[in-house]
Amino acid sequence: MSLLPQLSVIFLNALVSAWMYLVEEEVPGAEPQAFADDTEVVTRTKPDMTRAVALTEEFCGDTGQRPNARKSKWTVVRAKRPPDEEEGGRKRKRKSEAEANPRIAGQEVEKVAWLKCLGAGLGTDGGAQKVLSSRLDEASKIAKRAGKLPLPQEKKERIYASVVIPKAIYGVEVQEPEKK
Repeated sequence: MSLLPQLSVIFLNALVSAWMYLVEEEVPGAEPQAFADDTEVVTRTKPDMTRAVALTEEFCGDTGQRPNARKSKWTVVRAKRPPDEEEGGRKRKRKSEAEANPRIAGQEVEKVAWLKCLGAGLGTDGGAQKVLSSRLDEASKIAKRAGKLPLPQEKKERIYASVVIPKAIYGVEVQEPEKK
């Protein structure tokens, strides 16, 4: 039996942990996250995002990896503009919006209206809300089916706890659920 698969997972976890630490230390307020080899970083400003992307590209170069500009995306998620961005009833363009978009390997990273972040929808065009609504509908259907199963209540509760609730709440920390 080969240890290579186990060692590659350990090595990948170490690399991802080192990347997360680097971004957290160099970009105050940045929130890097990862699931296996899928990584993301959430920042409050476009310059911080640009810095996090540049650090990621540098880290990849130093560790023999290649970031995939084609698969990379970025979006703006903001419930409302901060008060300092409004002047006399007119919204002024933020200084950070005038700066260049993040780039990977010389290619500009595509800005999208919404995206899936580790399975949760984020965005400003309502697409993310559809993802959450769909997830809640699926969880509700599973709960109804589980309720009809000829099982003792304890077993049904295990189904609810292990399937229904995780399905329903996944991603809600970044989305506002509809009142259902």
